[in-house]
Amino acid sequence: MIRIVAATEVGGAHRLESLALRVFGTGDRPEGWWARKLATARVDDALSRVAIADHGDPRSPRSWRGYVLVGMPQDSAPFVRTAGVGVVADARGQRVATRLLDAVVAAALAAGHRGVDVLAEPRLGRWYAARGFAAVREHWTLRTHGRGDAAPELGAIATDPPHDPDATMIVTGTAAVWSTAVDRRVLDDPYAGHVWLSRVGPRTRAWIVHGWIRRPHVAAAVAASGLRDRIPAGDALLVPLAPAVSWITANLVPHPLRVAERAWLVRRTTPAPTGH
Repeated sequence: MIRIVAATEVGGAHRLESLALRVFGTGDRPEGWWARKLATARVDDALSRVAIADHGDPRSPRSWRGYVLVGMPQDSAPFVRTAGVGVVADARGQRVATRLLDAVVAAALAAGHRGVDVLAEPRLGRWYAARGFAAVREHWTLRTHGRGDAAPELGAIATDPPHDPDATMIVTGTAAVWSTAVDRRVLDDPYAGHVWLSRVGPRTRAWIVHGWIRRPHVAAAVAASGLRDRIPAGDALLVPLAPAVSWITANLVPHPLRVAERAWLVRRTTPAPTGH
C-alpha cells in the first residue's frame, strides 16, 4: 500500500532531490540544479505531495516512492502548476501518479486556487485526459546555435522582461524565472533588438531567451541573425514560447529556429469523483 502526504511531512521539497535522481537518473546536472528548480517554479511544500511506502517513515528517503511538485509561478494565477511528476520504477503500475495528482488537485482547490496546470509531453496527452485534464495550449521550445566570438556583454539589468506580448514581442519567462536565472544578460543590439538572456546553468553552453523585442524597422530574419552573432559559436540558444502568439513562429521556423521540443499545457479544475 502507498499513502500520500504533503511535502511538509517529509521535511520540504528541498529534500526530494535524491528521489528525483532515482526516478530520472543523474544525467549531467549542474550543481545546485534542484534548488534553482524549486525557486524558479516557486514550489509550495503545502501543495506538493509525496507517495510513501505503507508504514514507512515520511522523513526517510527509503520510504519515498513518488512525488508531484506544485508551484505558483506568476503567469499561472489563478491556477497552480506542477513542477515535476515522478514515480520510482518499482512503484509504477499501482496508480501512484494518479493518486498524487488527485491529491494535489484537491489541495489546490481547497486552498482557493482554480485548478492545476501541467506542461505535458504530447505522448502523455491521453494519459492526462483520462485523469480529467483538458488541453489549453501548445508550447514549443525552439533551438538554434550561436556563431559569435564571445559571450554576450553584460547589460544593465534595470528592467525585467515585459509581461504582455504584442506583435513584436515574445515573453518566455516570468519575473520569478528571471529573478532566479543564472548569469543574466540584457542585450540592446541595433539588429537583434532588446533581448533578455540567461545561461541555462553554471558552466553550461546554452542560453535561454526570457524576452525579445524586435525593432519595428528590422526584419525578423535580420533580428535572428543579429542575436546569433551575439551568442558564442557552438552555444545553444533556446527560445520557449506559445507558438500561437509570436512573430517568431511566423517568421523564423523552421529556419533558423527549429522546434526542439513540443508540449501541451493541460488543466484540471475538478476534484476526483467520490470513491475514485
